[in-house]
Amino acid sequence: MHRVEELFATGPRGELLLSAWHAEPLDAEAAGHCLLELRRNTLAARFPALPGPDSEVMEMILSFWMGRSLESFRERLLKLAENERRQALVELVYGQLLLSRRTLGAWTHLDRGLQLASSLLAPSDYFVILRRHQALRDLPLNAEPLPPQPLERLLREAAVARRLKGGSEHPPARRQDTVG
Repeated sequence: MHRVEELFATGPRGELLLSAWHAEPLDAEAAGHCLLELRRNTLAARFPALPGPDSEVMEMILSFWMGRSLESFRERLLKLAENERRQALVELVYGQLLLSRRTLGAWTHLDRGLQLASSLLAPSDYFVILRRHQALRDLPLNAEPLPPQPLERLLREAAVARRLKGGSEHPPARRQDTVG
């Protein structure tokens, strides 16, 4: 069984890393178990990295894997966001979750999240996200969510779609090194 502290890429203060991929699929039972653990940890504050400042975003991720609708959850988190970092994180994570199920609308959130995060990231972290977004850009999206896939499979599917469109295996290097 998964443990909460093993699921999330966090920094030294327990914050979710903006540059990490937070949408690896998790079955509903494991997500429910981890959500209970997260809530217990939030109340007891037993783990040094948990509850971190982003425990509500972690809850949003786990709720997604339990099959819950997240639009109102996302809106609430954005309203409560105390800074651009939190807004960026909410948008990036929500976009990643939608993209993991190849759902239309994912890029709206991913692009907004990257725009918000751009001034907050170290250059290396910014380019990690930018390269990942470029590699995934050709992934076909659908109105109805498809079964979730891990990042590696999404990357392979996007590469195949790019080749079928007549592009190279690697996405073209776009001059998007600045946002705005």
